[in-house]
Amino acid sequence: MDKIKFILNGEIIETGQHAGVSVLDFLRKRMNLVGTKEGCREGECGACSVLIGEHDGKNTGYRVFTSCLLTLGHVMGKHLVTIEGLNRDKLNPVQKLLVDNFGIQCGYCTPGLVVALTGFMMNSGNLSVLDAIDSLDGNICRCTGYVGIRKALKKLSGTYGKKLKDTDRISQLVEWKILPGYFAEIPDSLSKINKTIKTGRLTGGKNTILVGGATDLMVQNPDLMKNSSLTYLSDYPYLKEITLTKTFINVGAGISMYDFQNNGIIRKHFPEIDKYFSLIASSILRSKATLAGNIVNASPTADLTVILLAMKARLVITDGKSRREVMLRNFYKGHKNIDLRKAEFIEHIRIPILPRKYLFHFEKVAYRKYLDIAIINTAIGISMDKGRFADVAVSAGGVESYPKILENVSTFLIGKTPTKENISTALKCLVDDINPRSGKHGSKEYKTLLIRNLLIAHFIKLFPDKIFFEDFT
Repeated sequence: MDKIKFILNGEIIETGQHAGVSVLDFLRKRMNLVGTKEGCREGECGACSVLIGEHDGKNTGYRVFTSCLLTLGHVMGKHLVTIEGLNRDKLNPVQKLLVDNFGIQCGYCTPGLVVALTGFMMNSGNLSVLDAIDSLDGNICRCTGYVGIRKALKKLSGTYGKKLKDTDRISQLVEWKILPGYFAEIPDSLSKINKTIKTGRLTGGKNTILVGGATDLMVQNPDLMKNSSLTYLSDYPYLKEITLTKTFINVGAGISMYDFQNNGIIRKHFPEIDKYFSLIASSILRSKATLAGNIVNASPTADLTVILLAMKARLVITDGKSRREVMLRNFYKGHKNIDLRKAEFIEHIRIPILPRKYLFHFEKVAYRKYLDIAIINTAIGISMDKGRFADVAVSAGGVESYPKILENVSTFLIGKTPTKENISTALKCLVDDINPRSGKHGSKEYKTLLIRNLLIAHFIKLFPDKIFFEDFT
């Protein structure tokens, strides 16, 4: 097995450890860098957050990741920064503001907070307070009640937002002593150790595990990751591209949720994407989780899959030799039963170009409004023509053992107008579309009521002057 080479803080590291070993374990057990804390091991608490820097030949960009879900294979040829790599002889400005504003008590979450806020300082366009708050959406603090942390964020934003110049951000942060001076040398160092870019195409997954973000694999079966041959989708540039044709948006299987959300093509076609993605996962998880991984994992309540279903997405599936296209709505055959043959994998996701008069909406119910797994979720895509529904796709999760299109509801609505009577009749079609199971997240009756009310919410949102909730109570 090839050795893995990367920069750890300011030092070049070369290790023979397996590519599937978690970065968290490598840091704590092999490098004795215990400032990175072990918490949930599911990417939910942020205590193990690290920064990863990647050089694209021109610029070096940094993002925050949870090291418990990050493997050594993910950091090959990159810059891995822990809390130790941000420390100085004295507290840096981020650390000092947390201390001075009582944003620290037990201190267990503090390294993750400092790393996340450093990522905010590196990436926020204007260092706004809202961006600062969003940067901590994946970090949990059980002690402070967040009041002191919020005070620190306001002062951090207020102080440095005024000083921000339209120059190299890394240089500014080094000048402000938020970053150590060695950061200025990292681009040159990365260019010397950068891994070989694979210019060919991936040829199938027969004798290897194909790894996207691994945010599910590292939770469900970390031992499998440590004892298997791994192939990383991110090693293939063509799988990390989003391209536009006359008929569809072509999304590579290695695209993370973060890259999808912030891509110019996607933002032009889906202007409300930030609102919907804020309901799906924390920014830390969106940095790593991939669209293809969300689809293949086949969770019955996969938020992103439910959204793509309503957009009538198609999958390009290949074994490296031949290709075939499958409608996402036909990809699921049952619970965790997907239409992938031996050695096949999803190469691209194709989203049809939306017509000019297109309406879209996404709803979910979970125990928490944000950062939680859905109990029931649903999306709707509608093409309008002369006040009628020219085409409709309503999707839902949690109503079956896999995410699905509500065929009867969707078919009934085509050609209809948005009236109380038509929506009421469409709701009656639900009985033939859903089969929710009673379980720890609620009874069958409860889930049936939820999906009914969420469908009503779609139409209230999209047609506020025609559809009113009072009409259905």
